[in-house]
Amino acid sequence: MELWLSLQMILKTQLKLKNKKQIIDTVYKMESQLTKHESVVKGKSSYYQCQIYEKYEDVFIPIVEQFKKMAGEGFNVFEFWVQIYKTGGYVLKHNHLQIHLFLLKM
Repeated sequence: MELWLSLQMILKTQLKLKNKKQIIDTVYKMESQLTKHESVVKGKSSYYQCQIYEKYEDVFIPIVEQFKKMAGEGFNVFEFWVQIYKTGGYVLKHNHLQIHLFLLKM
């Protein structure tokens, strides 16, 4: 229940980041490293390249820190990826039920 309430709060909150331009510039700089992903239509994702976050951690750390602050104590980020969409691009409707069930059993 606590996880669900935190997720609802996060969805209603806009991230206020001081380095938005730097983040956007970095994502476009990474574009050649992004690949197709089965859930991304008309776009590319860094989902399969975990090292991308490590390479640009200084740029993305404000996003992670804001998320952790919004989520509350006891939450952490264990995956991070970016996506670039062409005009009309989007993510296919899907859920993360399997990973949530796995995490609840831990």
